[in-house]
Amino acid sequence: MSWGERFEDTRSIKRAVSDPKDIFPDTKMVFKGECHAVILCWRSSKDPHICVNFATEDDESWFPYANGFSAAWLPAFLELVLKAQSWIEIKAEPHMSNGKQYGWKFKND
Repeated sequence: MSWGERFEDTRSIKRAVSDPKDIFPDTKMVFKGECHAVILCWRSSKDPHICVNFATEDDESWFPYANGFSAAWLPAFLELVLKAQSWIEIKAEPHMSNGKQYGWKFKND
């Protein structure tokens, strides 16, 4: 992906939304807790490589890129990350190149 494509994708990231599925373009799956969300989306509109993003909630608004948070939320956050990992292992396919796996990609629907 060129810098220009990555720049275009970042410009379309929304902040302070009511639902974390609306933050990133090409969002495929969201695992939402009370305070955190794990968001799986395409790397770009032309690349189905799975990118994992995090969001935090404050005053009923969701913000991209989870900032620091109280350690009290750590168990719930880890639970969301493990749910996302399980979903990927079941619903996605390995992203292979030259016989080596480089993450995961969304299956063609």
